[in-house]
Amino acid sequence: MRLIHIETEKALNELLRATFQSNCHADNCAYNLAFLVMPKAEKIYHETYAHKFPEWADMISDCVISLGGVPVRQALEANTERYENIEDIFEETQDNLLVYRDKIYEAIETADIHNNREVVCFLDDLLKILTPYLKKKKC
Repeated sequence: MRLIHIETEKALNELLRATFQSNCHADNCAYNLAFLVMPKAEKIYHETYAHKFPEWADMISDCVISLGGVPVRQALEANTERYENIEDIFEETQDNLLVYRDKIYEAIETADIHNNREVVCFLDDLLKILTPYLKKKKC
């Protein structure tokens, strides 16, 4: 039985694409840390941050399936950016996370419009998981 509106399913599949794209970005940043001869930083970054995106993708696809939808693995853009220093890597990481957070907001909006309350609750929980990775800015 289908419990998810088709527009909500599309929004979650777009979020799924953004999740894998963010993983691609994070992997590239990890590779750049290794290139900058920072193997310990690369290992920490890769294992404690980049590996989160596939976990989150599984959570999103499980949500879609549980509501009778079909997750779709969409094509990704290549990420070949080269970074000259660690500051640029972490600035790009933060920018990517903010874009990813906005994708979650968009999916929440769509789910709310179509009364998919379970999805709204799920995405609120995903935001709570993501928040510790966001850099706190001074007011």
